[in-house]
Amino acid sequence: MKEIIDLGEKSGLNNTEINALPLNKGDLYQSNNILCFINNQYFTWTCLVLLLNYKKWKRPVVIILFLHWFLRCIGDCFFYSYDLFEKKSNRWPHSNNSWLYSYGVASIFWYFSEIIGDWYPLLRTTAIIKNKGKLKMVFITCFLYNFIKIIQMFNYLTYVPFRKGYNIPLEEKNYLHDIDEREFKFKQWINVAGQQIFSLLYDLAVIRAFKKNIFNNINNIKNDDSSNENRFYINSK
Repeated sequence: MKEIIDLGEKSGLNNTEINALPLNKGDLYQSNNILCFINNQYFTWTCLVLLLNYKKWKRPVVIILFLHWFLRCIGDCFFYSYDLFEKKSNRWPHSNNSWLYSYGVASIFWYFSEIIGDWYPLLRTTAIIKNKGKLKMVFITCFLYNFIKIIQMFNYLTYVPFRKGYNIPLEEKNYLHDIDEREFKFKQWINVAGQQIFSLLYDLAVIRAFKKNIFNNINNIKNDDSSNENRFYINSK
């Protein structure tokens, strides 16, 4: 997610540069729509898993993997639509529409793909530990981790780069743009920090659940077996 945003920020072109490009934007967008499904970093692994599990595509884990890849690619398609919109300012992202209908809508699919991917540890844990009462913290931390990503999604959708439009004095427009951009980035990175915290808590909750309900039981079984062996040895004497 971050690398895509950084790429967009670094590759922002002004109106003169954009108009000088000898490219048909419609053709470019169509080619990007096709290629984004293939060039996605998860494409190879998704195909490999589907091939290895060609008789088990209805398994929840396989469905999660496919949806994670597919939704992320749909988000990439909206991201690549950025250059289709009219550039009304020389300041990135050049217009409100180019932000909302590319980055804003793309964030919906990007974050939902991440949320679906976050369910994988939860599903694996519930498949092994049948007692849901013992997984309370896993469910809570997973929900909080997903919820903070939904908040980030709304941060992208509600951000308006040029809140007073474009027909205002240049100095005022640039000032408001910079103020709003700083506020947006502050919210963005605070949210990213929150995601890291809840990701850690989620992982720790999963590890604790396994340790408490699986690993400790294995150790108890080993200790019981060892005690039985000792008793057998003593009795045999």
